[in-house]
Amino acid sequence: MNNITIHILSSDPKTLGKISVKEHFVFTDSDGILYHFLVEGNSFTDASKIPPEVW
Repeated sequence: MNNITIHILSSDPKTLGKISVKEHFVFTDSDGILYHFLVEGNSFTDASKIPPEVW
């Protein structure tokens, strides 16, 4: 597994701490099930499991 570190630099103190990163992760397994995870900041905010007959 790779670790990713993101550094956000800002000279404006008003934006410090207000910038958030939103990432989507999509995986499939050997049975064709699709998994979708939404991560905002350092928290999972949504997860979905979709069987192959739907997509």
